[in-house]
Amino acid sequence: MGLKPGSNFQISLDGQRLVIEKKVALDLSRWVGKAVDDGLSHDEALSELRDRAVPWQAEPKKP
Repeated sequence: MGLKPGSNFQISLDGQRLVIEKKVALDLSRWVGKAVDDGLSHDEALSELRDRAVPWQAEPKKP
């Protein structure tokens, strides 16, 4: 969870379970506008990325 001194979190009981929740602010501002606009639509870009090999796979899956 990355709890450090000063971290804000909430502890609650869910039946017999102890639940600890930490609120995290996700700052995406450093990523906005960083991609190169190559003129593809979202669907076209995703279709190009599908079935590509990832570092933990030797080869992409074949249909």
